[in-house]
Parts: sequence; C-alpha cells; structure tokens
Amino acid sequence: MLLVVVFLVLSLQAAGQFCTNTCSYASDDYCDDGGPGSEYPLCTYGTDCVDCGPRQPRPPSASPPARPPLPPRAPQCSNGLPIDLVLVFDHSGSMQTWQADVLEFATELVLQLDFGANAARVGLVEFDEEATILSSLTHNTTAMLAAMANAQQAQGWTSISSGLAAGLAVLTAGDGSRTRPKVLVVMTDGGQSPQFGGDAAAIAQAAAVRAAGVEIFGIGFGTANPATIVAISSAPASHYAYTTADMATVRDHFHGRFCSLVISPRAPPPPSPPPAPPSMPPVCLNTCMYASDSTCSDGGPGSESLFCAYGTDCVDCGPRPWRASPPLLPPPSPAPPAFPGGVITCLDTCAPSPPFSGGTYYASNGICEDGGPGS
Repeated sequence: MLLVVVFLVLSLQAAGQFCTNTCSYASDDYCDDGGPGSEYPLCTYGTDCVDCGPRQPRPPSASPPARPPLPPRAPQCSNGLPIDLVLVFDHSGSMQTWQADVLEFATELVLQLDFGANAARVGLVEFDEEATILSSLTHNTTAMLAAMANAQQAQGWTSISSGLAAGLAVLTAGDGSRTRPKVLVVMTDGGQSPQFGGDAAAIAQAAAVRAAGVEIFGIGFGTANPATIVAISSAPASHYAYTTADMATVRDHFHGRFCSLVISPRAPPPPSPPPAPPSMPPVCLNTCMYASDSTCSDGGPGSESLFCAYGTDCVDCGPRPWRASPPLLPPPSPAPPAFPGGVITCLDTCAPSPPFSGGTYYASNGICEDGGPGS
C-alpha cells in the first residue's frame, strides 16, 4: 500500500500537481490548505491531499502596482533613551498572504531604533494556536534580523492571548527590565478564534499586560475589528491603536515615525480627584417635646409640622442625614440715635385729620395711639 501511495504522489508531481499530506490536520475530513474549496487556511497549499485532493500549481500572482516612493527615512533615535520593545505578530493560517509584508514591516520598525545596552533592546514573538518566542531581548541588530528570517510558514488558528502573554514574559525576563520602559507591538489580521475565548479573552489578557506597566501598540489590518484593537491597546487610542485594510497603508503610516511614537514623552495622567470629605453620621435625637406622638415635627422632608429642631424627632421622623447648619441671621439694625440731650418727646397734639373741634380728639382718651412700643 505504501508503495502505491508513493507511486501516486510521484506520478502527480511528475504531472505538475501538488499532493502531500504533511499538514498537521491531514485526514480530518476538512480541507485545510487554503486552496479553492478549502474550509480552513491552516496548512500550506497542497499539503492536505487526502482531504483536498491534488492541487494544480497556482498561477503567478499579478504584480501589485508600484508604491509611490516614500519620503527620506527619518534619523534613528539618537537621544540614548533605554527601551525594551517586543514585536508580537500573528502567524495563523489567514496570515499566509500577509506574512512577508509583516516581516518586512517589522524590519523597518527595528531599523528605526538605536540598538545598545543602554538604548533599545528588542524581542520577537509569533503566535498562532500558541506563541513561539523567536528572540529574547537583544541589542544585537544582526541577531534580531536573523530571528525574523527564521519565521516559519503561517498556519493554524489564532490565539492573540498567547502572543500577549509570551510578549510580557520576554519583557519581564530581561535584566533591568523593571527600570526600563517596556513596549509591546501586537500585529494581527483578525480576531481571536472562538475556542480560545474569542476577542474578550484577548482583551482581558491585554489588560493584564498593561497592568504590569507595559505600553501596547495595537496594529490591525485585513478583517481585524477596530474596536478590538482599541480595547487591546493602551490609551489614548489616537496614539496607540491603528487599523486599516492593508499592510501597505500600515507601513506608510509608521514609516520614519515609529521611533518618535515610542520614545516621545507622554502627557502625565490627570491628577486623582481629591478625596471625598468624611461622611457625617445621621442625626437621630428625641429631644423634641413632641417626640413619640406619631407625627413628624422636625421640619425635615416628609414632616407634618415644624415644632422642633431638625433631627430631634427621630422616633416619628426616622434618622436624618446630616446637613450644614443654616446661615446665621444678620445682626439687628442699630437703634436710632437718641434725641439731643436725651430729651423725651411728649406732646398731646394727636387728633384726626382733618381735626375736629378742639384738636385733641384722640389725646387723653386712655388709649395709646402714636404707633410706638405698647401702642
């Protein structure tokens, strides 16, 4: 039987067809090579022959239109600031068409940084169903570029959470990592696969990474959900999150400015609001002379009468929330000045107007009618 299979494979290859079963998901009744009619792009084209059948060579893809020349490259960071940076990029099956562009973009980002023990150190992580650390933190540019060249063919499902967790592990493993700014750049073309908790699990893992003091730049393209990229990234989203349809736009956006985005000082967070004043205990006294008469008499909300001070009829009104004392009444107006020499006015000219005969109709009638005190 083995000889028949080998003969069949050799015959198909001689006819110019692809037919191997090196895919990890071969013989699972699902076509997983990303070709026409396939259910999943989890394996390399032509490597799931049992489920997909022999494949014809793909026609050469049309050359994309030439990109306009980019502006001159900005100078590298030269301020000598130390920074630890980890690039975390999607390596799932859907990334097969993006992988070369993503690796070129990662190379462009790295070359914008100054490498050195007291400058930039960079690590590299790829993720599909699980994460793979391609490089720990290093200040060796050659070693970093070699690690990118060792990236394998994209395949598998998507677990952004695994990539974020591995990136955090790289950042916290390096010597002196606690005293150096830590930055993680995550790149993906879609969402997290449902069997790994979906986007909600990726967002929760990103929150744990940020809580460890790491700044996250989120870069989404293809079918990536902009809302998910924003939720994964640090705030403000205008600085840390970027989503677009294709990698060419991503590369143009970050060309020559990634260094300034990563190194530039951030505005300090707004100050915390002042602490709330200590709450006062409720007022609950029963010193009102009408307490316990089944009628609330302290003048507060819901009271029937205002016979007592606020909060002093607790049995009938219940506890009252503390409130500030009412403002003091203004002092009384000063008394009018005394007559000169202390002379007291005493006349008997009180009469109606017009006066009756005699002019003293109201005077001397036993009733004080001048409007003064006691009248």
